[in-house]
Amino acid sequence: MASELLPRFHRLKLKLMEDILNNYKPGEKFLPQRDIMAQYEASFSTVDRALRELVEEGFLIRMHGKGTFVCEKKPYAKNASNK
Repeated sequence: MASELLPRFHRLKLKLMEDILNNYKPGEKFLPQRDIMAQYEASFSTVDRALRELVEEGFLIRMHGKGTFVCEKKPYAKNASNK
């Protein structure tokens, strides 16, 4: 399936997931949402949806007032092979 057919939030989620796996250590603070919006020229809702899914899949954890952090444990991505 061509990546252009995937919704924008999903393409962004895949890019962020790759970035997490290749460039971040567990417990490390992740990029602020506004930085992701600027870097990928994406809307707030697109970035928010991508981040929410990464949280749901165990890649990130959000801490109100502190930021977003890479999870300590290796995540289990539900249906990763189907996405």
